[in-house]
Amino acid sequence: MSDQQAISPGLSLHLNVLRLGAAMAVLIDHLLLKRYHGLPRDLNAGFDFGADAVMVFFAISGFVIAHAASGRTAGAFAFARLTRLWSVMVPAVILTFALDRLGSATNPAAYAGGFYNPLTFVEYLFFGLTFSNEWMWQITRIGINGPLWSLSYEAAYYALFAVAFYARGWARIAMLGLGAAIAGPMILAYMPAWLAGVAVYHAMKRPWALPRALLWAAALGPVLVYAGVAATGHPSAGPGLFPELGRQAHLLWDNAVGLLAAVHIFAVGLLCRGRPCPTARSVDFLAGASFSIYVCHFPLIQITSALTGWTGPAFIIAGGAIAFLGSLVFAQIFERPLPLFRRVLARMINAASGRPATP
Repeated sequence: MSDQQAISPGLSLHLNVLRLGAAMAVLIDHLLLKRYHGLPRDLNAGFDFGADAVMVFFAISGFVIAHAASGRTAGAFAFARLTRLWSVMVPAVILTFALDRLGSATNPAAYAGGFYNPLTFVEYLFFGLTFSNEWMWQITRIGINGPLWSLSYEAAYYALFAVAFYARGWARIAMLGLGAAIAGPMILAYMPAWLAGVAVYHAMKRPWALPRALLWAAALGPVLVYAGVAATGHPSAGPGLFPELGRQAHLLWDNAVGLLAAVHIFAVGLLCRGRPCPTARSVDFLAGASFSIYVCHFPLIQITSALTGWTGPAFIIAGGAIAFLGSLVFAQIFERPLPLFRRVLARMINAASGRPATP
C-alpha cells in the first residue's frame, strides 16, 4: 500500500478533529486554574485533561512525522520540519516576550510565583530556535509560556527519528546515543507515546482485512477506557507513582494515553479506508490553527488576567475568547502562510549555496 493511501481523506479529517480538540482541551484546562478565575479552587482539580491532550498530540505527531519522512531525502525532511516549527515557534516566543514585559510592568503581582520565568530576550529567542529548554534534564520555562515544554520534546523526537530513519551503520548508533544523551531521560521516557504513532502509520500500510466489528471496538474502546478511568478517579490527580519527578510523576499514565490514542487512530484509519469522506471546511480551517492555539493561548490568557482583573465565569468566557481569537489572528499571519515562507526560504538557500532546497 502506498504512503498516500495510508492516510485516507476520512482519517485526515479525523486527525484534524483530534488536533483541534486537543488544542482546545489544553486552552480550557488552563482557563480553569484558580489563579485566573479567582474561584476557591482549580476547576480542573482531579482531572488533568490538558496533560492528556498533549499525549494525544504526541501520538498524532509520530504518525504524521512517519508519513512526512516517506519518500523524502534527509535534507528535505529537515527543511520541512524546521520550517514548520520555526515559522510558528519563533514569533510565538517573541510575542510571549512582548506580552510578558507589558504584563509584568503593568501588574507585577500577576506574574509573581513559579508561573513566570523572566528570561532575557536573547534567551527567549535562543530557546525558540533550538527547542532545547527541556533537554538534558533541565526544565526552563520560557517566560510565562509553560506549554512550550512539549515543543522541546517534539523537536528531540523529530531529530532522533530522522537519525534512525536516514542514517546507517555505526554512524546511526553513535548519533542515536549522542542524541539520547542530549535529550535526556525524561524526554526518552515519554517517547513511547510518540513512537506509538509511528508504529500505527507503518502498520496501516499493510493490507489488513479485519472485521469491522473488531475495528469499531478498537476505535471506541480507547475512548470508553479513558472516560471510565476519568470518571472513577483520574490518574493525573494526586502525587502520582513518581512524585519525585514533579510534572512527570504520571508518566506511566501519560504514555498509556498516547497508546490509547494510537490504537484509536489505527482503527479509525482502517474504518475510513476506501470510504467517501464528507467535507468539513470549518474543521479543517480551525485545525490549521491548532499549533498557534497551543503556543499562544497561555500568554494571552495571562495578559488578559493581568490587564483586566476579570474573575469568575466572566474571565473564563471572555479570557477564553480572547485567547482563541488572538491565536487565530496569529495563525493567519504566521502558521497559514507556511508554504510561502518555505518557497521564499528555499530560494534564499538556493541562491546562497547554488543547490536547490526542496520545500
